[in-house]
This record gives sequence, C-alpha cells and structure tokens, in this order.
Amino acid sequence: MSAGFTPDGSSPTLQRYRRLHTWAAALLVAPAMVMTQSMWSEGPHETLEWLGYAAIILCVLGRAWCTIYIGGRKKSEIVALGPYSVVRNPLYLFSFVGVIGIGLQFGEVTWALLMMAAFALYHRQVVRREEAVLSAAFPVAYPAYCAETPRWLPDLRLWRNADSVAVNPALLTRALVDGAMFFVAFPVIELLDYMHESGLVPTLLSLP
Repeated sequence: MSAGFTPDGSSPTLQRYRRLHTWAAALLVAPAMVMTQSMWSEGPHETLEWLGYAAIILCVLGRAWCTIYIGGRKKSEIVALGPYSVVRNPLYLFSFVGVIGIGLQFGEVTWALLMMAAFALYHRQVVRREEAVLSAAFPVAYPAYCAETPRWLPDLRLWRNADSVAVNPALLTRALVDGAMFFVAFPVIELLDYMHESGLVPTLLSLP
C-alpha cells in the first residue's frame, strides 16, 4: 500500500503538482528577493539567520519523525499516535516552520511573514481537500479523530504513543531527502548576500 504514496500519504502525482506550484511561486518572487536586502545591522541580521538555521533543522527532523508514524498509512488507516495524537497535520506544521526558517535566512522579518502567509493560504486549501477525502474514506473514524484533535495548534495533553511502530525505510529516506531541500536556501541566500555586498546586484529596497 505505501509504495504508491509519498511520506505524507499523498499520491506522487499530487506531490509533483505541489512541487511545481512551489517552484513557480519561487520563480515569481525571485526578482524581488534578489533586489531587496535586510536593513538590519550585522548583529540582528546574524541573529535572524541563526534562528532560521534552527527552524530548518527542526523542520527536517520533525518531518522525519512524522514519517516514522504515518509512513504511507494515511490512505489505509487513521494515524492517531505520536505527533498525530496532538495535531492533525504535523507534517505541514513542521514544513511551515521550515518556510519561516527560509524567510529568516534573508536576515529579514518581512520575507518570513510573506512566506508564512503564502504557505498558510495555499495549504489551507490542500488540507480541506485532504479532509474531504479522508472523511469519505473513513466516515466514522475520521470525524471522531477531528473532533478531538486540533487541525493546527498542538495540544500536548492529548499525547498518545505505542510501544513500537513499523517503519518504512524507503519512505523515511525519501522524507529526509525531501527535507534536505530546505537546506538549499543556505548557499543561495549567502550568494545573494555576497552579490549585494560586492555590488554585483543593486539593492532597490531595504526591508526590516
């Protein structure tokens, strides 16, 4: 069952569409990112960068942790253990943290806020579609799970776990590879900083 699905339980086709949307959005905003620079001095700028590093690391580890539990089981059962016992969409939640981390890599709060808003608007629709599919597939179990488990804000009081969980190594590896893509932001943004400092790229706007 799991071989035909990605770590979050989506079909490979749906995953490809999401990636295409992500790359299309990145290409659209790339010129604005290239022409802007942080208005903060070196100290606050580096602080925001380090916070971004921490957020991306948390994202990658968190996504792998979620995959250990869901591992292709999303289409065959309601997963309600581990991170899925405290929030319904932990994979997306950790990805949200990663997006914040990428925004903070610019040493600006502005890009982090814009990327947060774009992620929230896009995934709001994604989650609604997934919930409709799961409600149709599990007409009793899924509404009951939704009734007791929050969609976005974790409730740690609900934590439940199992003595052991069967792990799909292929899906876990794929999750780590997908998560590693968040680290691509490091060299790209460092290159942009160098280009601004060396005068190779003009700064049209300084952002907080």
